[in-house]
Amino acid sequence: MKIYSLFAICSTLLVSGALHAEAAIPLHDGQAGHSFGLCVALNTGEGFEPSQSAVELLYRYAGARFSALGGIKCAGSVFAFTGMGMYWLYRSKRQAFGGGGIYHCDVFADVSVTNDFLLGVRYAACPVWWFSLSAHAYYFYKVRTIFALGRALTHHTGAVLLRLQFRPVEWLSLYAAVATYETFRFMVLASPSFIAGMQAWIQNQWSIDFEAVSHYIDFFTLSAAREDVEFRVSVWCRL
Repeated sequence: MKIYSLFAICSTLLVSGALHAEAAIPLHDGQAGHSFGLCVALNTGEGFEPSQSAVELLYRYAGARFSALGGIKCAGSVFAFTGMGMYWLYRSKRQAFGGGGIYHCDVFADVSVTNDFLLGVRYAACPVWWFSLSAHAYYFYKVRTIFALGRALTHHTGAVLLRLQFRPVEWLSLYAAVATYETFRFMVLASPSFIAGMQAWIQNQWSIDFEAVSHYIDFFTLSAAREDVEFRVSVWCRL
C-alpha cells in the first residue's frame, strides 16, 4: 500500500548525505568526537525503490582535520554499505576547505551489485553563528553488475551537493539542500534530491533529526518528474 503522507517519529549532511548525517558548521573545539545513529526511512513507493521502509545504522567521527562516516542500510531485499572520509586542508572558525572520497556498495538480491566510487572537494562557511553553508563536488564512477546480463555496466559522471543551515536557537538547526547523492543513494546529475530537515539537540549529547526528501528524475529535460518522497527520522548519540 502506498504511503501518501507520513512523517516518521523517532537524519549530510547531506553529507551528508550526504547528507542527513553531517553537520555543515565548520566550527570545532579541537577535540575529536564519535557519534552513533539509528535512522528509520519511509518511502511513498511511487518510484523504483525496492522497499517502502528502511533502517540505517551509522557511525560518525569528527576531528579537527579529519572526519569520517560509515554505515549500513537494510531495505527489503537490498543491503547497502557506505564509507566516506574527508581531510580538511584548511579549517578555521569561519570556513573550511578539504578533499576526500566516498565508497558505496549496493546489493540487490538476485538482481545486481552496484559499486560507486567518488573523489572530490568540499567547502564550508559559517559567516555568522546562526547560518552556514556547504558545497561538495565529486567525480563519480559507477560500476553495476546485472546478473541477468552477466556483465558490468560502467558510468562516469559527477556528484554535487549544496546545503544551507540555519540555527534560530542554539539547540535547533533547520536546513535545506539540493544534491545528486545521499548517504545511501547515488544518482546521475540529472536526478537530484531536494531535502528539508531539522535537528534538535537534547542535553548536548542526544539529537533527533527529521527529514523530508523529494526525488526527481530527468530534472533538466521536458520529461522531468517527481519519482517519490521519503521521510526519515534519526536518533544520534554523541560520545
